[in-house]
Amino acid sequence: MTYAELLLLSDHYDDEKEFLGDGYFRLRQKDGQHYELAYLKADACGTTSVNPQITVEVIDKKVRAVSLLDLFSTPVRNISESEATETLLEQELVALVLKFKAAKDL
Repeated sequence: MTYAELLLLSDHYDDEKEFLGDGYFRLRQKDGQHYELAYLKADACGTTSVNPQITVEVIDKKVRAVSLLDLFSTPVRNISESEATETLLEQELVALVLKFKAAKDL
């Protein structure tokens, strides 16, 4: 994900989840350098579960995924950044960004 993509998505999504197609989308800023991108699905309890939620960190306009949480998958996935998970987190982030863009034809 590039910084330009993050800015584009933040122009079209915010911290309120928005239903588009078959799920909910949310992008919220946690602090000055961390953002959460989340795709949520309705679950059996009438609430929503992240599928996934990826936290990114922005430093000097460089964006990198630092964690992934997926409560809808079985088993639940909770992945933190490390050398072993860096590629997986990046792949998951690319897929989620594409889903966000496709939902609003960006």
